[in-house]
Amino acid sequence: MNPYNNLLDAIITNITTASGDSGSPSYYHVMPGGRSLATYILGHLSRGENCRLAIVNGELAYLCPRTIFVSARAIRNIFGATICNVITGCRL
Repeated sequence: MNPYNNLLDAIITNITTASGDSGSPSYYHVMPGGRSLATYILGHLSRGENCRLAIVNGELAYLCPRTIFVSARAIRNIFGATICNVITGCRL
């Protein structure tokens, strides 16, 4: 059974992705006053939607204007993974 098929805990964006981007992380980088404080992993790219063939740098590629990321919370719930960050530490 694929746990992502009926995934409700997802981040749906209008970020354009391309072939080969699957599995890449989504993250939020906190930089108050221009100084790096923390980076939060929000999830990973699960799939793109409304994909169309396009020419990118002279090559054919599938571009997807709507992208679904599986949230870090869903990853934790499905796989029992530990989520860590520099501010709050690690938790199950």
